[in-house]
Amino acid sequence: MDIVSQLLTLDEFQKKPPVLLDIGASGSIHPEWKKIAAHSVCVGFDADCRDLDHITNNEFGFKKLYVTIKIVAVNEGKNKFFLTKSPHCSSALPPNYDRLQDWSFSELFQVEDIAELETVTLPAILKTFSLNYIDWYKTDSQGTDLRLFQSLGQKMISTLIVAEFAPGIMDAYINEDKMHAIMSFMEDYPFWLSDLVIKGPQRISLANLKDNFNKIEQRFFPCYQKSAAFWGEMTYVNTFERKEMLHKRDILLGWIFSSLKRQHGFALELALYGKENFDDPVFDDLKRESVRSIKRNRWKLPFYIAKKLYQNFAKL
Repeated sequence: MDIVSQLLTLDEFQKKPPVLLDIGASGSIHPEWKKIAAHSVCVGFDADCRDLDHITNNEFGFKKLYVTIKIVAVNEGKNKFFLTKSPHCSSALPPNYDRLQDWSFSELFQVEDIAELETVTLPAILKTFSLNYIDWYKTDSQGTDLRLFQSLGQKMISTLIVAEFAPGIMDAYINEDKMHAIMSFMEDYPFWLSDLVIKGPQRISLANLKDNFNKIEQRFFPCYQKSAAFWGEMTYVNTFERKEMLHKRDILLGWIFSSLKRQHGFALELALYGKENFDDPVFDDLKRESVRSIKRNRWKLPFYIAKKLYQNFAKL
């Protein structure tokens, strides 16, 4: 049994298991949750059920799994849901065709049906499942990431350990929440940005793509045309600066999540805090594991040196 699985058998997590929340669960389950699934409660949402078999079948074996096939919104009631050609582009917001027409993947946003679906708020659904906390929040809501996050309220937001978003940089939906708005909002909360991965399609209209390239070239177009920055995948980690996050259970879980995110330097800080403030030798083990995890990457040193030498040579 690895150290993460051992930690999750402790009393702290038997009484209060990790709660993982996934908005926009179609496609695949977060791979980083695989190691902790058996000890965790997962709450998944998606209004487009065309690609949800992986989660409804509980392929990761979560301790408890709740799946809600409704629109997550800031108000309860009913709302239009735009079912697009790709289930991963369906949204409660209408696609912005005027802006999308310049991009190679625009046809994925073609609306094939408009459904009238029930909406549910995050506080209401958490109350239904008798959950009053979230540890790892992940959302890819196709345009509404920020407003849904804000609906949790200041107290719950501040006690999250990890928060992940996938906001747009360019316009895909009308009135969508953009990356810059999320970054501005998060400045007022105790989080630091662990990851920011920029992704996107190729800046060429679908008409130009089809008129000038054959079907094989179209299929492999991303291989020989640079992608543009269209959206980003962001991960925020709690700083653990506030007293409400300094309980033993949260420090242990912070170490687990930071290690899964390969932020071993921060995991080491949490292990040292636990060692100083809790009379439990487990934090000595966590300290050693964090140091060991960092040292495992020493094989990268020659490549790092070579890269720096090349960069310095290129400046000459």
